[in-house]
Parts: sequence; C-alpha cells; structure tokens
Amino acid sequence: MITHVFTRFGSQLRESGIVRGGFVFTDSGDTWAARSDGGYTYPGFSVADAGTGLVTVTFPKCRDIEVIHASLRNATPGTFGSLRRIELPPMSQAVAKAGTFNLALYLDDGTSGVPALADPADQAQLALVLWLAR
Repeated sequence: MITHVFTRFGSQLRESGIVRGGFVFTDSGDTWAARSDGGYTYPGFSVADAGTGLVTVTFPKCRDIEVIHASLRNATPGTFGSLRRIELPPMSQAVAKAGTFNLALYLDDGTSGVPALADPADQAQLALVLWLAR
C-alpha cells in the first residue's frame, strides 16, 4: 500500500502518487544503496544487483504503475566508457501487483558493435521516478 502521498492527484485513477528514489552503485561489491547525501528515497523503494548489467527494482505493491523517469548519472560526466543505456520492461498491472521489475543496463560507448549488458561505473547514481496508483 502506498502511504504518505496525496490522494486525488489529478490522474485518471482515483488515488495515485509520484515516488522517487536515488541509488548509488558500488563496483567493489556490485551493490546498490539509497543515496545518503540528502537525496530522498521513498520508503519501500529499493534496487538490488541481479547480475551483470541487471537491476531488480522493488516498490510498494499497487494497482498500476508507470516509470516517469529513469536515468543513470555518472560520478565523472564526460567519461566515454561510462555511458550506459537503460532498458525497461513494459509496465503492467501484473508488475504493479508484484511490486518488482528488472531493468537492464547496456554499455553504449559505440566500440563494441552490439551493446552488451554491463554494470555501471563505480559511484554512478540511478535516478527513478514512478507513478503508482493505489
């Protein structure tokens, strides 16, 4: 259940809210953690490593979901080898009711020909904004 969001958000569904999260990747252990530098992450919203280039996103179970924003921000912008492309699955009511989905990160530096799954650079930040309907 989604808590601490305003009802009647003005969406097509009765009650919904926008939640956000910021997560930092640590390469030494392939771990993700919520930002600790003042970035707000909604309670019950987390990410975890699911293998090379794969991330499991967990959020409060709800009736419907949409990803409004997903970006990967590198600690050192302008580093060509740190570029990644984010692939999201289709959002559905089944995903919303499960409270989890996986996303994929692909190396996007133009040197490998075909993009391959790859972990982000150390200290990269994943920013996610979700629209959740109760």
